Amino acid sequence: MKISHINRSYIRKASLLACLLLTACTGAIAQTNTNDNIFQVISTCQEYLPYQPWQKNSSSVRYGYGINIGGGKILTTEHLVRNSNLIELRREQRGKKVIAKVIIADPQVDLALLQVIDPPADWPQQSQQLLSEIKLKEDLTILQFDGTYQIQPSKAQLIRISMSSLPSANYSSLSFQVLTDLNVNGEGAPVMKDDLLAGLIISYSDSTRTGYMIPYPVIKQFLEDANKEEYRGFALGGFSWTPLIDPTKRSFFGAPRENIGVQILRCTPDSGAAQVFMKNDVITEMDGYKIDSLGYYNDPVFGRLYFSYIMKGHHIPGETIPVKIIRDGKKIERDLPLTNIKDYTSLIPENIIGKRPEYLISGGFVIRELTGRYLYSYGADWQSRINARLVHYHMTRSMIPAQKGQHLVILAKVLPHPINVDYQGYRNRIITAVNSRPINNMADLFRIIKEDGGLERITLQSVGVDFVLDKEKLEEANIDIMNTYGIPALRYQEATSPSVTTKTNNK
Repeated sequence: MKISHINRSYIRKASLLACLLLTACTGAIAQTNTNDNIFQVISTCQEYLPYQPWQKNSSSVRYGYGINIGGGKILTTEHLVRNSNLIELRREQRGKKVIAKVIIADPQVDLALLQVIDPPADWPQQSQQLLSEIKLKEDLTILQFDGTYQIQPSKAQLIRISMSSLPSANYSSLSFQVLTDLNVNGEGAPVMKDDLLAGLIISYSDSTRTGYMIPYPVIKQFLEDANKEEYRGFALGGFSWTPLIDPTKRSFFGAPRENIGVQILRCTPDSGAAQVFMKNDVITEMDGYKIDSLGYYNDPVFGRLYFSYIMKGHHIPGETIPVKIIRDGKKIERDLPLTNIKDYTSLIPENIIGKRPEYLISGGFVIRELTGRYLYSYGADWQSRINARLVHYHMTRSMIPAQKGQHLVILAKVLPHPINVDYQGYRNRIITAVNSRPINNMADLFRIIKEDGGLERITLQSVGVDFVLDKEKLEEANIDIMNTYGIPALRYQEATSPSVTTKTNNK
């Protein structure tokens, strides 16, 4: 999955970012005209249809905001510029637009860095400064354009600090919730305090007049990383956990009587957690902070937060942190290596960025890997409209494959044709084998049909018989299906497609 896109030649030149961070850390305030640093971001996007991966959806336009951070770079939200074919920037009271491109986009924190292609002569020379501290109930100002492209400030107040799920990605991040006096008309709208950037709006509810923003600590960490030779992203441990509240379970696992500790469920293969934890271990302390039975700890700056912020906010990939666990009633101390978990390593990748999925169409069988984007294409009530088994996998173990490189390959649907007349009612079923040979991902499928000379049969989970195609009629049927349904190609395979059955490096 495309977590980050790095153009090193631009990043090396980002000396103004270092100035930004230094000023933010020391609390100094430069005399900057904040309005000059605010841009409307106009993003023209086009994505592949999840349920018809050979076809692109019609293009759409997203409107939001970004802010100048120096060096011809604009900070905005990742979702705003996701799958962009064209990104245009417009300043206050100016009709002329300038073109920009994405150089780093990280959906794990919903932040992106743009580079202006050809900055005009009147490009602002002073970069926006970052806030360094804030408290609950403090007053803030949200800046956005009105209908005449003038800056319209609105009042806001910080009402909550938490680790919250991002609105457009299956990740959590430190976020601030604000209450406003005016509606916010675009994501990426800068939130200011005394001319310092406190954060960028990532979601807003008109009904409650509340919004969530990515705050300055996350922005600071993102920009510091962007200013390095290689962008590494944010640290995670690579494990899933659940609260440990039931006294009986706590007693069974040997957890302390006081409400301390959470239960480990699974670990991502090859992660630092897989080296340290075992299923049903109880984590009681991490990096010197006690973790309660609900998964919270007391952060010295922001108070009560989920303990994932210890890893994501206090450390970077490659570092190790001490952890205390209870295993079979015994207390153990270990060092947990942290890493950046890539989406494509998940059992069910979210495919947040809308990458074109690999697929195969043979005998009308539409075969592809399951992703979060595919599930969500069924609408807001997708959980009640799709195979319950797929919902279960997504809810319980979407990020944790049983082995490295494993994904769920599904029969998405069957395009009706005389060759598949007995199978047309099947859709969204997990395929466990192709031509009687087990598969773990699309790379396995492509390899098998290449070795066997085509697709002959598929085995579905929890279906007692294989689905068999007439090999003699298959070639003619495929041509007919292409013409009937207007399909330009019966398959799409990436040039480097990893397989768990080979020694191909998929990371």
